[in-house]
Amino acid sequence: MEQAAPDKALPLGLGLIVLVLVGSLWGCLGFISEWAGIEAGLPEELAHRLFRAIGFGTAGLTCALSIWTVYRIPSWRKQAAIGVILYLFLLWLTPRSFTYDTGLYHLPLINHLNQIGLEWNLGWLHSRYAFFNLLLYGQGALSRLAGTVALPSLNGLVLTGTLLVLAENVKKNHRVLVASVVVTGALLLPSESTESFHSFNADFSLGCIFLVCCILVSNNDAANRKLSLITTGISAFLPLIKVSGLFLLPVVLAGYLKRWDWQRLRSDIKTLVPLIALLTVITCGFGYITTGYLSYPLAQTGPLRAEAISKEATIKESKFSTMAWARFAYSDQVDAMKADASPGEWLPKWAQSLNGKRMLTYTAISLACSCIGWATAKQSRWTVLLTANTVFWIFSVLMLPPDPRFYFGPILLTLYGSTQWINVRGTNGVDLQKQPERVFITATLSILMFTSLWRISNISRNTFPEATLFYQDGSRGFYTPRYSRPISHPAAGACWELPAPCSP
Repeated sequence: MEQAAPDKALPLGLGLIVLVLVGSLWGCLGFISEWAGIEAGLPEELAHRLFRAIGFGTAGLTCALSIWTVYRIPSWRKQAAIGVILYLFLLWLTPRSFTYDTGLYHLPLINHLNQIGLEWNLGWLHSRYAFFNLLLYGQGALSRLAGTVALPSLNGLVLTGTLLVLAENVKKNHRVLVASVVVTGALLLPSESTESFHSFNADFSLGCIFLVCCILVSNNDAANRKLSLITTGISAFLPLIKVSGLFLLPVVLAGYLKRWDWQRLRSDIKTLVPLIALLTVITCGFGYITTGYLSYPLAQTGPLRAEAISKEATIKESKFSTMAWARFAYSDQVDAMKADASPGEWLPKWAQSLNGKRMLTYTAISLACSCIGWATAKQSRWTVLLTANTVFWIFSVLMLPPDPRFYFGPILLTLYGSTQWINVRGTNGVDLQKQPERVFITATLSILMFTSLWRISNISRNTFPEATLFYQDGSRGFYTPRYSRPISHPAAGACWELPAPCSP
């Protein structure tokens, strides 16, 4: 009876991730309801009240469901205490977000949603506003309800949930202890690609949730209907977190290769049809309103409105510039690149760059571990996942912008999958097979301590740039930043907390 208890309720970490996703989804519904009310002729104040009713009603419902779920978790007090300690540690570690993208479009979009709301052609005011980001809209809804943008990022809750899922997984299988500690280091240690866990960076949250989905798929048991259903449901959110999640979804689904898995997947999809339909309608609805495309920047999904027809060239230029920058980020050939450049024209030089070396290294590690798994007859779901991950790396190098910053999830999967076979035996009286979760939590807190010391020593660099307002005439005026500092300043061109509407 003790062993069956965890199947009766969600682990706390998984519940946190589901809470963030569902809360962000209802935040999006609130913005659409407010927009629809204004378009239908309702007074703006009444439309704002409609938004707040949906927001506060959702908040109350989710809090009630969360409390009910926590009470059903075995030893919930211990898990809740660990989760609260981790989250408070993260809040103290990084009270505000100060990354370049935060000032470029995260805070400006949140300010726009708070001060003006969702509106037609929002994506053409700033090209980054055109991309649908579920958690960023959820952050905007939370900021609207709280009346301030000075709130902790939802990424903190996602990270806390991911760490708790890793701890629960270690408790069930001590052989993944080393892999879990390695991934925790990648999540928490300060570096260019991972220091944004405190910001509104969609790549970070997408990577965490992608890894959690892979772990759930690897642990999928034919008898555990609830876990299978939750895994499929969370996977359906990946494309909404960021458009690159659409290409990560096949990697997760590759874990369903056995016959009963495919039958279970079909059954889950049938059960989740209402959820999948709702996610599709919200994504297409936001795309239609903000850009005239159902799924920006996929040219095949539009244009569906007359205003968007003239933007087709803009989409092509945006996609080309992103691809060229990823291939030649530190080269003087970015402007000279051709849109139809063959791999022979860019691949050799890119392979010698830092981005190229990193991506090729991850590809080689994933490929080597996949081959080892197949050669040693260890044809587990992790072998299948690593094989699918290798295919993704090759596809991303050739067809997508080859910059590892966009693929934090595959990086985590490569690290986790390549180290999960390492088994450390207990020494000095510590039995890792009986107390692996304590070792994992100790290692996690140690990494957090190290990172916190690093943050404190570098806190002086976290300052907003000075800016002056400039109102530009046109069909619609908007604010654009001007800086007293040189244009080479890292924050140059970013709106930060300037009034909406703002565009660099």
